[in-house]
Amino acid sequence: MKAFLLILMLAMGQYGMGQMMTGQAGNSPGKKVVIADNREANRPMPDRERPMMERERPLGDSIRMVIDSSVALLREFAYHRDKPDWELVRQEAFDLARQAVRWEDLGPAMAHLFEAVDDHHGWLALRDTLLQWPRHEPPYLSPALKQEFAKGNRIVKNLLPGGIGYLRVPGMAAESSEYNRLAQRLMDSLCALQREGARKWIIDLRLNAGGTMLPMIAGLSPLLGNGAFLGYADNRGKVTGMTRLKDGKFSSPDGGVAEVVGADGRGARKKGARNTEGAGGSEGAGGSEEAGGTEEAGKSVGAGGSEGAGRSLGAGRTEEAGGGKEAGKGIENMEQAGVVILTGHGTGSAGECVAVAFKGRPHTWFIGEPTAGYTTGNKGHVLVGGRVEIVIAESVLVDRRHRVYPRNLIPDEWVPGGEDFSDYEQDKKIQAALRRLGKN
Repeated sequence: MKAFLLILMLAMGQYGMGQMMTGQAGNSPGKKVVIADNREANRPMPDRERPMMERERPLGDSIRMVIDSSVALLREFAYHRDKPDWELVRQEAFDLARQAVRWEDLGPAMAHLFEAVDDHHGWLALRDTLLQWPRHEPPYLSPALKQEFAKGNRIVKNLLPGGIGYLRVPGMAAESSEYNRLAQRLMDSLCALQREGARKWIIDLRLNAGGTMLPMIAGLSPLLGNGAFLGYADNRGKVTGMTRLKDGKFSSPDGGVAEVVGADGRGARKKGARNTEGAGGSEGAGGSEEAGGTEEAGKSVGAGGSEGAGRSLGAGRTEEAGGGKEAGKGIENMEQAGVVILTGHGTGSAGECVAVAFKGRPHTWFIGEPTAGYTTGNKGHVLVGGRVEIVIAESVLVDRRHRVYPRNLIPDEWVPGGEDFSDYEQDKKIQAALRRLGKN
């Protein structure tokens, strides 16, 4: 999640390659993130071209330990661990670290190691710094996406013509203590739309750059029902773990949990019951980030098709949907309802997890553009007595039918560009979704 959000900021033009960022993208407060540009200029210089003093400078023991430990762990656990010539990669990493006197100087060396296993989703965390390798071609974001991303994360809902409910699901980077509240807010928005007359659904993930999937999927549980909808597979294709969703309680293989009240229409939990808080897993380790209040986009459009005055997606009043006051009211057979999932280049990491959870669901179509390509499952390992941690992409997402997603998700109907978050009638992807749902 962190890696994609940082690449997202680069794509938005907010930062240049190699700059340091503080407190961004759901990282722990005060974390500096060093994105090392490991292109040709930073390749190891052949020994014959390197000055004698530099060639003979010994590496410090702690520097060598971090590199050796990272190589050993990547060699054992990385999803693409069979790709590199490890002895060569290790020596090149040492060459790139020749000038390092502190762990924070290991940016080029760690970028080289992550590049060797094609891992743009992992990182090395040490003290107050994260070291990563970004893709050299960040996902393209249209001006409309950049502008809307800049407004921050928030849930947006609207009732569109023909009884079609529109719900934007933003990224949610939060501590585990916030999962249930965020999930409830999302589900309450879904239920509110149904009470207004929604019978089919557009779930917009175009502005979902990740965070933690737990509250997102728990919040959408009325549409998914009970089951195992996504999981992870190793580089041999073996499924190593599946998530579980039952009566609004969503559990990940690493122990993370998010739960909503009343997702089964009968009350999954009694109001006031103690929230179950999971460990959070590898996603959502960053600082708490609100998903925002729920925005009701302009005036609702009646279920019978008579258009109201408002066509904006996100210009309306702010409404608190959380708290469980209306929990579960009006949930009727959402599992069988028609659903369109909107995706794009801004859909990444946990946002891609949400999309995969809907793969294989009946009466479901995917419209938009390919997702950002952060479909790996990350796992952390501690080094140097717990003072350093390396997070490695060790698996890839699988859907309910155990189909593997090693790169990204490709929509059923490809609609390039054409975003307009100020007027849904001008948004090409929303219009394609309305046509699809109108036929089914």
